[in-house]
Amino acid sequence: MSLMRISNNVYNVGVLAPLVRKSGLDKNCKYGTAYNSYFIDDKKTALIDMVYGEYTGDFLYSLGLVADIGAVDYLILNMVHPQQAGSIEKFLQVSPGTVIVCCEGAKKILDNILNMPYNCVVVNNGDRLKLGKSILEFICCENIPSPDSMCTYFENDCVLFSGNMFSTDFCDPKGIDEELAYEKEYFEELESCFNYYLSSYKSGVKNIINTLQSKQVYYIAPAKGLVVMDRVKGLFESYCKWCTANKEKTAVVLYASASGCTRKMAETIYSEFKINGINTQLINMQTATPQQCAVMLSNASYIAAGSCTINKGLPSCVWNTLSEINGIANDNKLFFTFGSYGWSGEGTDLLCARLLQSGMKRICEPIKACMNPTEEITERLKNAVVNLLE
Repeated sequence: MSLMRISNNVYNVGVLAPLVRKSGLDKNCKYGTAYNSYFIDDKKTALIDMVYGEYTGDFLYSLGLVADIGAVDYLILNMVHPQQAGSIEKFLQVSPGTVIVCCEGAKKILDNILNMPYNCVVVNNGDRLKLGKSILEFICCENIPSPDSMCTYFENDCVLFSGNMFSTDFCDPKGIDEELAYEKEYFEELESCFNYYLSSYKSGVKNIINTLQSKQVYYIAPAKGLVVMDRVKGLFESYCKWCTANKEKTAVVLYASASGCTRKMAETIYSEFKINGINTQLINMQTATPQQCAVMLSNASYIAAGSCTINKGLPSCVWNTLSEINGIANDNKLFFTFGSYGWSGEGTDLLCARLLQSGMKRICEPIKACMNPTEEITERLKNAVVNLLE
């Protein structure tokens, strides 16, 4: 990214990463991404957020255009990722007097990823830092989505450095939403990131949004993706919409079927939910992405999950879905498992064990059918739905 001035004395010295196609292990980035870092120039200077380690050289070059990189007073971390360890370490080697400012949860993570002495100030919700004329306020995000998360509000220029909030895996050459050519794709990716990182914490996110909306915000400057100037209101409205709790009881029936027999069981369950007036989604794990399955599961009130058995285990599409399950978001949800088999039938047991491990509560033992479900098995499936709803 070429150096970008955001407001009177705020610059983005981050980097564009248009070729990135994965965030972490699983999150797809079909539009690339941008790793942002912001410099505030005042009597005392501050960096907010940090790029990933492989981009340190480009970051230091951009920073050097507007700052004495050996004399930055503060590095404010709204979030901490292990991928930032290399860039933080190299930056502190260049500017050893810099004081890191973060919340308590971030300090614990930094201690373990840096493994070196460093100057640090831990801040709490509502604390302020004066740089000269500039005043920064810290808004801790209460474990949303992790203990290291916070936002920083720059009241002089009305800039919200939002950290994880409003971040997107979206790369645009301008780095800002002014004259944005792909608005539809941007908001789709914004929702995708919300679903992937924040959908399990809707109540908490809504509380944070209420706090942020009470402030005057002209710019939203997230840790990743576009800086937003023209669509600030649209971002707040979108987050409020996605955070709105659905009071209607809903169900999801997830299944993977090799020969069609498990699918028949899933269709029986789906029909029984519908007969009982429950808004239900029937999802084939072989065609939906693991992330889609996990989001639907976390949003559902009732869960029925089924799988065939392949070589005494589960097919890869089921394992991939199970790897996406958020144990915190799904704690104490009620479920049951089902599945057809030809020889041994361990798949259904493994599926049940993983859901139990994630904190859910089963209402009955796994329901298994050797090949096509009999009338007795069909009745057991219907009864399981009734028991689940009770």
